[in-house]
Amino acid sequence: MKIECIIGGVELSLKEVEEIYSNGLYIVTYGGIWQVSYSIPQKQYYGYLVVVEKGIAPRGRFYAMKGEAINKILGKDILN
Repeated sequence: MKIECIIGGVELSLKEVEEIYSNGLYIVTYGGIWQVSYSIPQKQYYGYLVVVEKGIAPRGRFYAMKGEAINKILGKDILN
């Protein structure tokens, strides 16, 4: 498996990052919640931190989740 990008410390293959991006999912890590975007000029995927909240996922693990599910976990209406 070739690593396409690293977002929030998570190594993702092209297939994984395309699936996360196309389904509108966020990457949830120990350190926070990351949104995946695609740069047309650079022809690459990248992520940026949208919520800083430690401990949502265990260290070394990550989850790809919809915004509604994350809002329920946080008890706040932050993501769409």
